[in-house]
Amino acid sequence: MPNAHTPITHMHREALQASDMLKGQLANIKHTTALVDAIKALNPSTFITVARGSSDHAAHYFAYLVMQKLGILTVSLPPSLVTLHHAPLKVSSSVAFGFSQSGASPDLVDTLTHLGEHGAHTIACVNQTNSALEQAADLSWAIDAGQELSVAATKSCLGIMTLAAQFVAVWQDDQPLLDALLSLVDRFAHPAQSAPNRVLDVFGAAKRVFVIGRGLSHSIALEAALKMKETCAIQSEAFSVAEVRHGPMRLIEANYPVVVFITPGPEQQQLIDFSIEMQARGAHVLAVCATDTDALDSLTRAGVMILDAHTGTAPFCSTLAPMAALQCFYVFLSELAQHRGMDPDRPLYLNKVTQTH
Repeated sequence: MPNAHTPITHMHREALQASDMLKGQLANIKHTTALVDAIKALNPSTFITVARGSSDHAAHYFAYLVMQKLGILTVSLPPSLVTLHHAPLKVSSSVAFGFSQSGASPDLVDTLTHLGEHGAHTIACVNQTNSALEQAADLSWAIDAGQELSVAATKSCLGIMTLAAQFVAVWQDDQPLLDALLSLVDRFAHPAQSAPNRVLDVFGAAKRVFVIGRGLSHSIALEAALKMKETCAIQSEAFSVAEVRHGPMRLIEANYPVVVFITPGPEQQQLIDFSIEMQARGAHVLAVCATDTDALDSLTRAGVMILDAHTGTAPFCSTLAPMAALQCFYVFLSELAQHRGMDPDRPLYLNKVTQTH
């Protein structure tokens, strides 16, 4: 939470509203169940995602999770292939998902329409009811995040990710994952406390930042980097912890700010090792963690700064931990933006609804 001198922003409030949003989604999980049943009946060979911005990062999470758990090849389609290049795409055995908060961007609507006309079955996953994207699709899948007043989208992005987890859980009849989603409702209601002053001072002066993840947490890193640009005017780039070693890591020298998302799974130790290695190099490393105490202890001993999204005692589900870490980071960015003298709800030059062609 922000300290007593930091005003609560719409961005902060809406990040916390992810708890009620998820509770509502789970109360209406029959809609996701019906969607899964309809898609299974189609026996598709591939899934296609069409999205921009934060919704595209959530679509990245959806794609990685679907491929990881269900084995269905899922590809992100650049809308320009349709809207500018009129590519002869063969999509008759595919299901295409359009992910959007507003459902109003012409390039998304035109792309989903084109895919449907060429044989794909189309689904619009949107927060705004009766949107153009929803009208263009065969089926709709409501995010049900409610109104967002901040230009910086938070709960609607998390809402696509929570729907993705429900989609996979229902497809596989995975009761432990459904139980973990119920537990996430409470975790969303109790994010990390205010960032330490040292963290605010380091990132308050930052001009450029690397944001690192891997696997599902790479999707979170992509979103976090976008939000740092949007709310704090910090030039930020997201990389997989594996990809950053293929050149970009050369830039990380003494005092270079680095954010690392550390969540459970086979990637966790690589992310811990990278954090400690960069800290030893003299970088300012902030680990955003939703993991166990042993990991936290090793990072703390190495001098790594920590934002801890783990507010309970039960272990985190590796599928859902990235979302808890992202919500924690949203709250931190609201505070950081104000520390830098900026309003995260009204970033310069940006609008809530973005229309691209």
